[in-house]
Amino acid sequence: MERLFVYGTLMRRGSMHRLLDGEADLLGRGWVRGRLYRVADYPGLVAGGGPADRVWGELYRLRGPGRVLARIDAYEGCASSEPRPHEYRRQRLSVHLEDGRIVPAWGYVYLRPVHALQRIPAGRYPPRDPGVEA
Repeated sequence: MERLFVYGTLMRRGSMHRLLDGEADLLGRGWVRGRLYRVADYPGLVAGGGPADRVWGELYRLRGPGRVLARIDAYEGCASSEPRPHEYRRQRLSVHLEDGRIVPAWGYVYLRPVHALQRIPAGRYPPRDPGVEA
């Protein structure tokens, strides 16, 4: 699979987007079913939930999927060489695009307990100020 859904620091305005610069083409914006939590200065997606649980992000087509995903697996701390338990796992997600299509893509899902973490109810990172249009 050559598509990747990102929802945090890897997005266009994110601090780590450089990992995708020149390696991926933006296909559009969309959402996946799940809940978003503030882990530290980055978010964590917990997949699943009810109909209203959405995490918004960007969908990319990777130019060299094997190479790019290996680099991002290392960044996310889930490469096979990383000590376990991992904080994230790369898994297949169903991405709902703005044009109504649903496509499969890789995404990174948070694996640790979230009971002490702050939920980001709007499912967008960084959380928007309710009085400010983006």
